[in-house]
Amino acid sequence: MSKCLHRRQHCAGRNVIEQRELEEHPNLPEHGFTLVELVVVAVLLALMSGILYGTISGILRGRAIIESEQDTARVAQYVLERMSRELTSRAPIALSQREEDQRSTPIYSTDTLEGLDKQGTSNDEDQLRFVSINSGQLFFNTVPSYGLVEIDYHLEDSRQQQRSPAKGNKILVREEVPADVRSEEIRKQRRVAFPIADNVAGLNFRFRREGQWLSEWKNQGARLPEAVEITLTLQGSEGKLDTYRTAVFLMQSANRSR
Repeated sequence: MSKCLHRRQHCAGRNVIEQRELEEHPNLPEHGFTLVELVVVAVLLALMSGILYGTISGILRGRAIIESEQDTARVAQYVLERMSRELTSRAPIALSQREEDQRSTPIYSTDTLEGLDKQGTSNDEDQLRFVSINSGQLFFNTVPSYGLVEIDYHLEDSRQQQRSPAKGNKILVREEVPADVRSEEIRKQRRVAFPIADNVAGLNFRFRREGQWLSEWKNQGARLPEAVEITLTLQGSEGKLDTYRTAVFLMQSANRSR
């Protein structure tokens, strides 16, 4: 009987405590979360996570695009500045004949600058050759070409295009040989060619003469154009084509040939 009395007193004391809590906190819920409430919370958390993920992904993607465009612009700036510097340092020296034009007679032509208008599958793939001063490129285990070098800028197929001609862009190649060496064997040994830009969608040269722009400069002998316009089209990581252009004005001076 004493046990029953003790239980009654314990239950009565518990009821008194619960009653006091209800009086002090009248808005306190009398039960836990229901299944519907848990589902609603889960859905809201999923929506917020999706929105947050989309925002972060958009920021990261935008940053990658900006960095890609900056890289493309830096490559274009380097190429155009290098071409401009070498053209400005151009020497009035006759070029060697291209292999397809060579005869049993001398290997040199009468042109001091040559620009060929070449059309690729969809874009310009022009070629430019000239002689420049102090523009030799130094590579490991190669003999540097000090002084006069004959420079050739042209486009070649990338590895991707070699596998699938319908895909991929070109690479811009800078080729040089010593201009003051007559031995064809030595010229071939000291020939240096290397890519200076990839993802090139187009390369175009124009030549100004008497106020008009010409698409090609060939068989002009010692005569020089007033200016050379260089247009370089590069493709970014997102497939966007960016075009960069500059013009190099050439000083008209007395020319000499070999």
